[in-house]
Amino acid sequence: MKHLQAFLIKYAFAVLVTLSALTILNASTAWVLAITLIVVVPAYLIGDLFLFPRFGHLIAGIADFGLYTLYFWFVVFGFIDMTATGFFAAVFTALSITFVEVFYHEFVISRMMNMRRYEPKPMLQKQLQTEFSEEIDPDIEKDPKK
Repeated sequence: MKHLQAFLIKYAFAVLVTLSALTILNASTAWVLAITLIVVVPAYLIGDLFLFPRFGHLIAGIADFGLYTLYFWFVVFGFIDMTATGFFAAVFTALSITFVEVFYHEFVISRMMNMRRYEPKPMLQKQLQTEFSEEIDPDIEKDPKK
């Protein structure tokens, strides 16, 4: 149930940002709802459930930004607007969603789902020591009686 709530919160803010950015290009609301759903599912699975617990906010945010940028650029350029305006709309949408993702990761994923960043356990005692032996220094006599 917690995953469904987290997913719906992520989908809601992604739809809000995508609607505000892509309606400028005369995209229909049904189209925006569909393309947002298609991109949010892998973003949730890859970014929030796999990358965030292992690598933290920064890596998950970069991965989400890359995924959103490439996806929205493909969709906008291929289906809505084949000009530079479409590219900038895609980048603006990706930046806006990534900005909101920071708060989403902090409050929803970290607090509501109790997911924390995976911290590897430190090694036991980090006491390292070098060894010096006779074989390394040829000037030391092997038999001290001579």
